[in-house]
Order: sequence, then C-alpha cells, then structure tokens
Amino acid sequence: KQRMKRVRASLAALITVCGLLLVGMKVVTADDRGLEIALSDAFVRDGDEIGLTAALTGYGDLDKGVNAVMGTLEYDRDVFRKIGEQDFETLNSWEKLFYNPESGRFVLIKKAGSRADEAIFRVKMQADEQIPARETYIAVKDISLSEGKEDIWPEDISEKIQSIAAADGGDTG
Repeated sequence: KQRMKRVRASLAALITVCGLLLVGMKVVTADDRGLEIALSDAFVRDGDEIGLTAALTGYGDLDKGVNAVMGTLEYDRDVFRKIGEQDFETLNSWEKLFYNPESGRFVLIKKAGSRADEAIFRVKMQADEQIPARETYIAVKDISLSEGKEDIWPEDISEKIQSIAAADGGDTG
C-alpha cells in the first residue's frame, strides 16, 4: 500500500512538471504564421499608381521552408485598372510567378524554400482616370502555402484604401 502511494505521488509530480514545462515552451501556432500585405499609400487618386507588397511571416520552424504560395488577389475594379502578370515583381529569390487576370489567382514558386520573414512579391496597381470616391479594400484570399509535405492555410488578409475622386466642375470664382 505504502509503495503504491509513492508511485502515485511520483506519477502526479511527473505529470505536473511536464505540464509546467509545456506551458513555458513557445509553441508556433497557425496564428503566428501568415502572409502580410502592405500598401505604398493609404489613398489613391485618379490615375495614381500604388504598390502592394506581400510578405511571409513566422515560418522559421519549417525544415525545408515554404516553396509555393497560392492565393487570390481581390481589388475594386471600379477604382483600379485590370492587373496583369507584367505588373508583378518577384522579390528575395522567389523565382516564378503565374497570374490569371480573370480570376485574380496567383502561384509563386521558390525552389530553395523560404524560412525567413521576407517580402515575396510586389504588384503595381494603376487607378483609372476617373474613380469613385469611397473606402475600398485590397485583399489576398484563399491563401495556401506549401512546404513540400503539407499545405498551410493562413487567414485571408486585406488592407483598406481610400479612393479620392477629382473635384468635378471648374473654378467657382
């Protein structure tokens, strides 16, 4: 009986210590990983060009790193002209980018894989000559990242931008 009590007490102490050690560890979760976007300006006027930069964050724990990124670029087509593959620029040794201007879907590839927090592409967005004045969003949705073994599904992201229409009419005096 006495021996059984000691075994139970030792087992309880071991479970408690393991629990405390696990609580103290930093666990990388899906919330720490993502794709971020940044705009070169929070406002756009008739005919302006702005830049959108996309970056990976939080993938340093992957053995081989991220080697493919897919997503859908969504933007207000009443404000911005149609974007084509020629408007994209790959960054930090990301090698290939494929873009479907009809659907907004893109695929980006890096053979070596990326574990660093880094910008992966930049896209130039040209406003139409006459745009409506309103608050709008530029978003990347349906994001899928591949590390070779499995896919990672970060949350959709968006950035607010204010479109400013030119004043109509001429001089009032």
